[in-house]
Amino acid sequence: MELMKKILNYISVVLIIIGISLFKIIPDKVYIAWIVLIAGIVGYILYLYFNRDNLKDSLKRKSLLYSSNLLIIIILVLAIIVAFNILTIKLQKRYDFTEGKIYSLSPQTIKVLKNLKHDLSIKAFYSDTGSRIAEDTLKLYSFYSPKIRYEIIDPNKNPGIARRYNITAEGTTVIEYGDKEEKLESLGEEELTNAIIKITRETKKTVYFLQGHGEASSKDSDKSGMSILADALKKTGYIVKDLNIAEKGKIPEDCDILVVAGPQKPLFDNEVKMIDDFLKEGKSVLLMVDPDKGEKLENMIKKYGISLDKDVVVDLVSRVLSGDPLMPIVNKYEYHEITKNFKYAALFPYARSVTAIKPAPKNVSVTELAKTSPNAWGETNMKEELKTGKLTFNPDKDKPGPVSLIAVSEITFKDKKGNEKEARLIVVGDSDFAKNSFIGASGNENLILNMINYLSQEKDLISITPKSARTSAITLTPSEGNLIFYVSVVILPLLLLFAGIIVWVRRRAL
Repeated sequence: MELMKKILNYISVVLIIIGISLFKIIPDKVYIAWIVLIAGIVGYILYLYFNRDNLKDSLKRKSLLYSSNLLIIIILVLAIIVAFNILTIKLQKRYDFTEGKIYSLSPQTIKVLKNLKHDLSIKAFYSDTGSRIAEDTLKLYSFYSPKIRYEIIDPNKNPGIARRYNITAEGTTVIEYGDKEEKLESLGEEELTNAIIKITRETKKTVYFLQGHGEASSKDSDKSGMSILADALKKTGYIVKDLNIAEKGKIPEDCDILVVAGPQKPLFDNEVKMIDDFLKEGKSVLLMVDPDKGEKLENMIKKYGISLDKDVVVDLVSRVLSGDPLMPIVNKYEYHEITKNFKYAALFPYARSVTAIKPAPKNVSVTELAKTSPNAWGETNMKEELKTGKLTFNPDKDKPGPVSLIAVSEITFKDKKGNEKEARLIVVGDSDFAKNSFIGASGNENLILNMINYLSQEKDLISITPKSARTSAITLTPSEGNLIFYVSVVILPLLLLFAGIIVWVRRRAL
């Protein structure tokens, strides 16, 4: 009993610390934390009561002075800790040291969040299983914008709210902005950010895919179609349509971006003129022209500082990586709004070179956006080379590498009133890279989306490549595993325990 009276204070302090910790460890069972905390407080009060005589004597000793100094030091240290925590709450800063930066948002997403004008509500319907991951993602979004309000709702425990939002599957997220509502099936950064842009954008841009000359269709789900690209555009709020100028007789007024995806037959002269006039209105055009195609378009784009060269790009580096020397791989990009923060390789099956004309025409700015390695070249005599079965560089005829595959032209026009209009033209020497068969390769999808977003002048919609953590594993033998277990779990704790007992015994002997 006497021993219990002497050590009751230590037991009580331990119970108080455990009780406070339990509030964070098991927040759904706070009654357990209260029981432990109250037990610790009551125990300490009993300790003071049982040892009241000894405490009175200690007040008369010189040790009181040392105890008081120690108490003051403890209070000061606690005050510093509290002040430091308050400061860190007020001045928050996040650092992500993971290799793939998987716990950070891209600069594009941060910009979107900081530009929010009104409150945005996010309701994520997850059960206990997935709520932790969803909350981590949404907490990260709310960190960068005070206008983000999120809530994790368990549809099993809140069936009324689930029915109100017509939730039929767990993992659905509802975004509300004013009177607008958007639903998501996943909480990836690209999906969530583009959904936020889509719901907060006042107007929708319309993308037309030209048809009638063997171009890839936005509705075609075969390998040669572009349905995957069209679906990705729709997810970010674009309206996507096919257009046959021969039937319509003109380019519709609601067209913001015209995409010409690999015409196999020449366009008519009046169709080329329509595209030219469309640019003069300050609109945007994306031309993807394969080798030996698009004859009528070559003269038109020369006016805007871009040359469609009559060659086929051969890349010896791609032969090593993909086995096909006619599939150039691009991982070098010029600094541009399209490729800013873009560090992914793109594959172009059977492409021609696209170069900037120097000097550029008046009121035209041209950028060669994507280039191959120096080991590539523009082959001008492909038929003869294929007959011999050898692809060799001829310095007298072929274009030396690095070879440009994409060129971007910004054109300034003046209307009758003298007001300036900026048109944007992108020419790519290949259409296959954006088709269903190759759009999923490396950074192809992100690159084509970035180009269309640039043409729509939607800077915030630059495509975000999902991050993934690199798997890092270590394989241990049974003996190595046992060594780590016994050293960390058994030996070290026992050493600390024995050291503590020795110190306690020696102090008792003083």
